[in-house]
Amino acid sequence: MQVKPVAFRVNMKMTCPPNKKLRLFRVLSASAVFIGFLCLFLTGGRLRQTLSDVLLSLQFAPSLVRFFQDIAVPTAYGFFVILLLTIFFGRIYCSILCPLGILQDIVIFAGHRFGRKKTTPYTYPKASDRIRYFLLAAVVLSTALGTISLLNFLDPYSIFGRIALLFFRPAAIGSKNMLVNLLNRYDLYWLWPGTIPPTTWAVLGVTAVFFIGIIALSLWRGRYYCNTICPVGTLLGLVNRWSLFKVRIRPEACISCGRCETLCRAGCIDIANKTIDASRCINCFDCLAVCPTLAMVYNRTREKHQQMDPSRRRLIGGAVLSGGALAMVPLPLQALAGSSSGEKVSPVMPPGTIDRERFCAVCVGCGLCVSVCPERAIKPAFQEYGLGGLLVPVMDYKQGYCGYECNLCGQICPTGAIRKLPLPEKQRVQMGRVRLFKDRCVVHTENKDCGACAEACPTHAVYTEKRDNVYYPETNADLCTGCGACENMCPVSPKAIIVEGSPVQGQASEPVKNTPPILPPPQSTVEEFPF
Repeated sequence: MQVKPVAFRVNMKMTCPPNKKLRLFRVLSASAVFIGFLCLFLTGGRLRQTLSDVLLSLQFAPSLVRFFQDIAVPTAYGFFVILLLTIFFGRIYCSILCPLGILQDIVIFAGHRFGRKKTTPYTYPKASDRIRYFLLAAVVLSTALGTISLLNFLDPYSIFGRIALLFFRPAAIGSKNMLVNLLNRYDLYWLWPGTIPPTTWAVLGVTAVFFIGIIALSLWRGRYYCNTICPVGTLLGLVNRWSLFKVRIRPEACISCGRCETLCRAGCIDIANKTIDASRCINCFDCLAVCPTLAMVYNRTREKHQQMDPSRRRLIGGAVLSGGALAMVPLPLQALAGSSSGEKVSPVMPPGTIDRERFCAVCVGCGLCVSVCPERAIKPAFQEYGLGGLLVPVMDYKQGYCGYECNLCGQICPTGAIRKLPLPEKQRVQMGRVRLFKDRCVVHTENKDCGACAEACPTHAVYTEKRDNVYYPETNADLCTGCGACENMCPVSPKAIIVEGSPVQGQASEPVKNTPPILPPPQSTVEEFPF
C-alpha cells in the first residue's frame, strides 16, 4: 500500500515543474519590496522619490482613496491592478506587495528558526467569519459616511508606515548617531547626526499596541491578522474565491502526511478533508515546497464555487447594520476636537490640504509626510482633529517649522491628501494666520529688543516698528502663510506669538520685497578690529 505514493511521486517529478521555484520567487520578490519600503521611510533624495512612485502606487487603500479624489492621476489605478492580479493569480498582494504582511512573514520565519519547535506547527482553525466580515462592513460604511479613521487603524500599509516611522526610523537614527559619535572621536566627519521625528505618547502607545499585537499574533497564529482583522485581506479573500489560478490539493496524490497543514501560516489547509479555504490562502507557496508527493499544485482551476448559504447572508447583513452604527459614532464627537495648545482654536494642517473635512477624509495616516519633513514640523495627530482625524498629520512648531523652500510632504503623499504643489504655489498657501500676544512679549512688557519672530518670518508678516529706540513686533496676517517660524523662534513660554490654523486654507498676499532692515544693527561693546 505504501509503494503507490512513492511510484506516483517519481512519475510526477517528470511532468511537473519544481514547486520550490514559486516559493523562491515569492521570497525574493517580497524581500525586495520590504527593503524598498524600509528605504522609503529611512532614506531620502532621489531614491525615496523613485521608490514612492513605484511602491505606493500598488498599495490598495491609498490607491483606492486617491481614485475617488483624482481619477486622472496614474497612481489612482493601483487598486484596480491589485484586483486584476487577485482575479488571475490569487492574493499576490498579501504575499509580495503588502509591507505589513511581509513583516509578519519575517516574524514567523524568526519564530520558526529560533523559537521552540513545539510551538511552531499550525493547525486548521475554523474561519472567524463574524469578525472579519463585521470589520470589513464597518470600514466600508464608516468610509462612506465621511470618516476613514477606522480604515487608518486597520489598513496594513498605514500600520506599517506608523511602525516604520515611530520604531524603525528612531532605531536607525539612533544607530547612525552612535556611529557619528564614534567617527568624531577619530576626527572623521563623514556623517552627520539625525533627529527623531516628533510624536506624542498617545500616538506612540497606540502604535506600540498594534506592533506588539501583530508580532504576538504572527508567532501564535501566523497570518491571523491578514485573514481576520485586515479589511484589505478580507476583501481580497472574497475575490480570491473566483481567481483563475489557485493552490489546491489533488486528492488522488495526497497521502495525508499533514506537513502542509502544520506549515500553513494562513491556516487555510484542511488535510482531513483535503480542501483549501481559498478566502484565506495568501499564496505563500510553502505547502508546494514541502509536499512529498507533489499533491499540492498551483494551476488554473475550474472548480464550481459554492453559493453563499443563508446563514452567511444574515451574518453579512448584521455586520452591515452593526458597522453602520459603529461608523456613526465618531461623527457627532468631531465637535469635541481639542488642541494641544490652550490658545489655538484650530490646529494647523500641512500646506496644500485644502480644508479639514477633505483632509481627514482622504489621509490614511501612514506618516510618510512626517518622515520626509526636514524641519520636523509634522507629527501624527491624536486629539487635534477629534475622533474623525486620529493619526492624521498636524503641524507642530515646537521642534521646527514649515520650510519656505520645501514642498516634500506634497510630493510624497500617496493619496493626494497633501496636494503636489509647485514650490511658488506652495509658498502662497495660507495654512493659518499669525496671532501676537503683546502681554507676553518681552518687547512690549519690558521694552527690551528681541525681534526673533520678525527675523524668522520669510514673508515679513511679522515686522518691527521703532518707537523710543525700541523695535516693537507687529503683524500683518494677510501676508502670513502659517509656516510657524515665528512661533518656533519665540523664546518665551507660553509663546507670545502663535499661528492659528485655518479650517479652509486660503492664499496669502504677495510677500513684501525689498523692505528695509526690520531689526536694529548689532551694537558691539568692544572696539572694532584694526584690520
